[in-house]
Amino acid sequence: MELPRPQLHNMLNGEIASRHLYLNFASADLEFKRRNGSGIHYSTTLSAYDLDQPATNPQMTRVRVVCDAIPQWPVDVHVSGTTLTPHRRHRTALPYLTLEDVIWAVHASLHRKISHEDWGRLNVTRETEISRAYTRRTKASGSTSEVRQQQAEGVKRVDFLLKNTWFKGFAWLEPESGVERLKLLLGMES
Repeated sequence: MELPRPQLHNMLNGEIASRHLYLNFASADLEFKRRNGSGIHYSTTLSAYDLDQPATNPQMTRVRVVCDAIPQWPVDVHVSGTTLTPHRRHRTALPYLTLEDVIWAVHASLHRKISHEDWGRLNVTRETEISRAYTRRTKASGSTSEVRQQQAEGVKRVDFLLKNTWFKGFAWLEPESGVERLKLLLGMES
């Protein structure tokens, strides 16, 4: 008998549009805000209590996150004991994946610099699109020093998402090799 899929926390569930986190993965600094209406003026910052909530019910210790736009870079997140992989500083010692763990791992993965080989596989059209996304991201990063820092870090995986960098939730996919998988849903700001 097959067990039913765990339920995603409401703030992570892509089927519940009104409660999504209001977050832009293109931003270098990860800010957790909850939508309380439409637009940035209708958002509140999540508390540490909110961020430590289990990502799923029942609680899980492992998940793989995949994104259609960048299938070459899946994100594996798991807890062993109370230790999270990939490592996150100042994590509360909890034996399950939290809302913050999953989002943080995706953000950290998206902000990794791409390799020369990744860039070399692109055609001219894709190079242009990603270059424009890189320019948009770096120019939006704030002060002159922050812009320079982002420029110095080069093209990142998040630039491959082009303008679709806003979190829209997750949806379950079929498990693969015994590992539960989540599809990252992205779009433009709404």
